[in-house]
Amino acid sequence: MQNNFLNLNELTLMLTSNCNLRCRYCYENKKDVHMSREVIKKSIDFLNRNTRYEHPVVSIFGGEPFLTPDTLKFSFDYAIKKNPNVRFKIITNGTILNRKIRFLLRKYKAFIVGFHLSMDCNQKMHDAYRVYPSGAGSWADIKRNLPFFLQLFPDLTVQARFDARKTKKSDLVKFVKELGHNRINSVSIFPIAETISSNNCSFLLSEYLNLAKWHREKDNKAMKYISQLRPIYLKSPSGGKVYPCSAGKGLLFIDSDGSIFPCIEFWIAQREKLGSIHKPNIGKIALFQRTLTFKYDDKKKYYFCAAKHKKNDGNLYTNSINRFDYPERLFLMIILAVHKEQASE
Repeated sequence: MQNNFLNLNELTLMLTSNCNLRCRYCYENKKDVHMSREVIKKSIDFLNRNTRYEHPVVSIFGGEPFLTPDTLKFSFDYAIKKNPNVRFKIITNGTILNRKIRFLLRKYKAFIVGFHLSMDCNQKMHDAYRVYPSGAGSWADIKRNLPFFLQLFPDLTVQARFDARKTKKSDLVKFVKELGHNRINSVSIFPIAETISSNNCSFLLSEYLNLAKWHREKDNKAMKYISQLRPIYLKSPSGGKVYPCSAGKGLLFIDSDGSIFPCIEFWIAQREKLGSIHKPNIGKIALFQRTLTFKYDDKKKYYFCAAKHKKNDGNLYTNSINRFDYPERLFLMIILAVHKEQASE
C-alpha cells in the first residue's frame, strides 16, 4: 500500500449550492455556485485512485441537485465510464421532477442505491418551514412527485423534522403513520434543534416512547425503519475498531468549488479543510484519519461528532453527556432513555 493511498468508499459531491427552496431552518448560504465538469472529473478520478471497494459510492448533494440535470447526467456518465461498479446516492427536496430528471432517474436507476427525500412530518408543518422564496409551501409539489419516486425507489428514506414547540400529544405516531400511508417505510424523524428545550424534554421523551411502542406492536409492515429507534451504543464484538461514521476515513465531501472536507458537518462548520480537489492535502487527510480515535472503549459509551463541537481532542467517544452542545445533549438524553426503556421490556 502506498503511503499516500486513502481507502475511500464514498465521495459526496455538492453539485450546486443553489436551491429552489428557502427552508427556515437551513444552514446553507444561498450562493448560486455550480460544480464544474473539471471538478467533477477530478473528484471521481480521485475516488477511483483511492478505493479498493467493489462498489464505491458517489453521493449527489446540494443545494438542490435536480436544478442542474445536465451536470447530474455528466456526473453519472463520467463515473460509470471510469468505473462500471460505481454506485450513487441522491439527496433531494423532491420538488423538481421535469422531463430531464425523470429520464435520468429511469436511466440510472440500477446504479442508485440510496434515495433520500427531505419531507417534513405533515402538510401544515412542512409548509411552515419548507417554503419557496415567495413564502409558499412545497408540500403539494412533493406529494405530486412522490408516486414516481416510490415507483423507482420503493425503499427511499424520508428525512423528516418537526417543531418540538408545536407538537401535540401522539403527533409523532400520527406523523409516522401518515408517512406510512404514503407508502414510505423508512424515516428519520427528529426535532429542529433550536426548538428543543428543558421545557419540552419530558414531552418529547413520552412521544418517542409512544412511537417506539407503536413500532414494536404494530401488526403491519408499513414502517420498517425509524432511525432514532436504533441502538445508540456501538460495540465491536471482536474488540477491534468500529466506525460510527466514516467522515475522513472512508468518506470525503467536495464543495461546489472543489474544496475538500471530511464530511458535510465539517463543511457546515468550515473546519478541517483538507485542500482542494485541484491540490488535495494528502498529508493532512492522512493525519486527520490517524488522530481521530474510533476504537470502542467500555468507559466511553457515546459517539461524539467532532465536527459539531469546538472542543475536540480527536477522541470520538465520550462518557460525558455534558460534552455535547445543549440541544443535542437534551435530544441524546431522550433517545438514550428510549433505548433503555426498550431494552428493559
